[in-house]
Amino acid sequence: AAGYAFWRATLQRPSRWALVFFYAALAFGVFAKGPVGLLPLLAAAVWLWTEERWSGLKRLWNPLGVMIFGIVTGSWLAPFLVLGTESFAKTVLWRNWLDWYLGVPAPGRLALVVLNGLLGFMPWTLVGLLAVVSAARAWRNPAVRFALLWFAVPLAVILPSESQRARYLLSIYPGAALLVAWWLDAYGTVSGPAKRVIAWGALACSMAGIGTLVAADWFQTSAHYFIPRLSWEAVPLVCAMALMGIALCWGLWQGRPTLLVSGVVGAMVVILGYGTQLYIGWVNERQDFRGLAARVGRHALNTDARVFGGRFFPIDFYLGRPLLRIRTLEEFNEYVARPDHPVVVLPGRVWELIQGRISPHIAVVDSREVRGQNMLIVRVSEPGSEGHGR
Repeated sequence: AAGYAFWRATLQRPSRWALVFFYAALAFGVFAKGPVGLLPLLAAAVWLWTEERWSGLKRLWNPLGVMIFGIVTGSWLAPFLVLGTESFAKTVLWRNWLDWYLGVPAPGRLALVVLNGLLGFMPWTLVGLLAVVSAARAWRNPAVRFALLWFAVPLAVILPSESQRARYLLSIYPGAALLVAWWLDAYGTVSGPAKRVIAWGALACSMAGIGTLVAADWFQTSAHYFIPRLSWEAVPLVCAMALMGIALCWGLWQGRPTLLVSGVVGAMVVILGYGTQLYIGWVNERQDFRGLAARVGRHALNTDARVFGGRFFPIDFYLGRPLLRIRTLEEFNEYVARPDHPVVVLPGRVWELIQGRISPHIAVVDSREVRGQNMLIVRVSEPGSEGHGR
């Protein structure tokens, strides 16, 4: 959204509201993911610098847009300021913003983020590689340079950061999509050896995906993998992946970009739409936070509840109230010793680690397997009550 609004603001007849929407998009990006949301501003500034140097940067100024950015940002910034500037400086500026990103990533982590970036742009990854090379050669074209920088600037910032998350790579995909669209429009009907190699590569990747589904019985179990094993449920995914491979291969080989785009988009609608439903069912089965929250609610009906050994926000959501986090073992012992017998939710591995350092009267009253680990509900056992024991 920020990229579209910014480009509209740079046209010969720019929209008077374009920069306002640009800053609004920035504000909500920062609201959602902190400093990562500012990456469009950096990409826009770099592009303006390539166009007009310092005079180009002045075009970023828009009083109304900056004011809207300030209002939206203030809606989350104000609570921290109310707690005091020390809290804001330590909690937000340093711990959540600077310290989280600054540093050199481990080589293995850097390789993983590159792999995630390539996989995340499937099925356009191979085409995207051709598009980036062609865009670099067409650097003098302002529109192509804009799309290339919209992809390259966020990538250049994310790669060297110490803390990596696959979701941070979402910021590179709009620029990558623009590059693929431009390349198909400019070179989609032109044949060449590189396109033939990519065509066969795309078909091979599609067939490999189908092979993964067919061979799922050999190396996966349905309890740990959301795509169903050999069954009628897998048929739509197999057909869609076959269609995607054929559309990519035939469209590139024959120079028919319309067929290529239509076939891939149609296949991805099935893969993402139908596949998401399968994934939701798997998540609800493997990550039953709703069931865990219901059990917590029953045991904490007339008392308080907190979490220890992690922060499990889905419990808060389904329970309908926040569960404060216990951070130290001393705090844990003091909390469970309260006369109202509050409950604590914690992973089973944490429960094993704290044995011998807690009261022998604390017992497991309930448990639920969530996300591959056994989540326990513990409290001080009342006389005559039956707990699961330590």
